Amino acid sequence: MKKNREFIMRTIGEDTVLIPVGQSTREFNGLITMNEPTAFIWEQIDQVDSFEALVDKITETYDVDRETARRDAYGIVSRMVRNGLIVPTREDHTW
Repeated sequence: MKKNREFIMRTIGEDTVLIPVGQSTREFNGLITMNEPTAFIWEQIDQVDSFEALVDKITETYDVDRETARRDAYGIVSRMVRNGLIVPTREDHTW
């Protein structure tokens, strides 16, 4: 997985948002607001080499069991992929 470089994360006041730049501004009108776990996942995407490594990071950071972390992360990552925020790589076929 890797971030779509046409989105940048910024904190505005108490909100964390993704801002489209470049060609993405044609498809996304406005900002994408993220909650804390979603922002954490966004920050980790380029730092991990697999979905399971992402789950490891989540369980190390949050007080959550592995199955809950896996299920919630899968939902968040799937939505990000569907919306073009994350680009899957060839190695991501296992999740």
